[in-house]
Amino acid sequence: MKAYVNIGANTEFKLTEALLVYRGGGDGAFASLHQVKQGEDGIPYLAPGEALTTAFLRTPWIRRENSWRT
Repeated sequence: MKAYVNIGANTEFKLTEALLVYRGGGDGAFASLHQVKQGEDGIPYLAPGEALTTAFLRTPWIRRENSWRT
């Protein structure tokens, strides 16, 4: 898969976190935030997740210790 984004400048981005959304058979859902780590073989993997609440969506994000937190 190839994806391109034009942001008007030469900027290199690195995947550092992943937000996973889980849905069941009904209307409910929950989300978890995972750090992206590098294995000894250089292959990236997702670290264990941190459960998020709706407050994560309603409050400003603060950059702290290479992670977005509320």
